[in-house]
Amino acid sequence: MELKKALSDAQVGQIIELEFTCPEAVGTLPLYCQEHNHEILSFDKLDREGWVIVLKK
Repeated sequence: MELKKALSDAQVGQIIELEFTCPEAVGTLPLYCQEHNHEILSFDKLDREGWVIVLKK
């Protein structure tokens, strides 16, 4: 999972932006962030197919 890799490389407090197209991730990414205490700063549908989530580790 791209988010797990980005988070493992990130420092605490770092902002991470991830674009994705997987519909299942719309539900699973927020749950993952909540379970691991990452703050979701924004979560938006893109004009084209996909979504973008911005979070703070």
